[in-house]
Amino acid sequence: MEPSAMRAATCSWCDRTVRLNQPGQYQADHGDYGTAMIFETGKINEYFLVENRSGIDLDASIPAGGLAVYHCDTLGSNEWQGGSASQHYQCGLLQADGSLDLETNRSMGDEKDLFGRMEGIALSHDTRPASVLWDGSDSGLVISNITEPGRVITFVIGQDKTDHVAKGSTLSRETIPDNSPEGLVNAIFLDREGKVKRLVVFVDISHNNISNLRVELISPGGKRAVLHNRTGIGKKNLLKSYDSKSKASLAALLGQSMKGKWILKIKDLATIDTGKLNNWSLEATY
Repeated sequence: MEPSAMRAATCSWCDRTVRLNQPGQYQADHGDYGTAMIFETGKINEYFLVENRSGIDLDASIPAGGLAVYHCDTLGSNEWQGGSASQHYQCGLLQADGSLDLETNRSMGDEKDLFGRMEGIALSHDTRPASVLWDGSDSGLVISNITEPGRVITFVIGQDKTDHVAKGSTLSRETIPDNSPEGLVNAIFLDREGKVKRLVVFVDISHNNISNLRVELISPGGKRAVLHNRTGIGKKNLLKSYDSKSKASLAALLGQSMKGKWILKIKDLATIDTGKLNNWSLEATY
């Protein structure tokens, strides 16, 4: 049997097959059980299925809606729960939070298992979870720009080449505690999904001697980047923009998940001279 015929045989139960191997925008309709949306790989036994599972009709009781992506392998077994290259399900859900809760019986499914609305890349060879084959090689599947769960979910197959920018700022005027290791903490929340491609941070701090100050940015995932570390003896005020293109510590945050609380932490580590945070802003390209 020809490889294409063997692949088609995996969808013999459905009325219509939509192959996702060509880049472009696709539409998944909720409750369209007669259509199989399939991404074929270079292996005749492995493929991916995509399905709209939104919280309506028969799915009204599921924890959260979104796009379901299944990794299928006709050589696997639904008795193999390890989730490893040698022992894995014949058809397993790629849990969007990157967990193996279903395989390890930690839960019967939760609100983080499906891919909800996301601008930018949601699934590729280097995301978590990843769309790699069981032998670790790249399947070529890239899913991006997923719309809100509902009766229709649209998504893009192939690399999303469009840069998006999310911005946040805060007007603070808060006093920085003098000679305090705890320092001042101020946060900006970004509510967009995506991975950071570039960061630009602007800070406006009034202080009589900026060499007293240590300023760092903390990502939602807890990773830290030092922006200013007790330099500029005798200089007043820190009014500066930092760019990941030229600031190595910021560049280390690239690839981080953007959504969540970004924290600016300012420590005044000497006595006498005092200051305050006037404002700061964050611009993230993703």
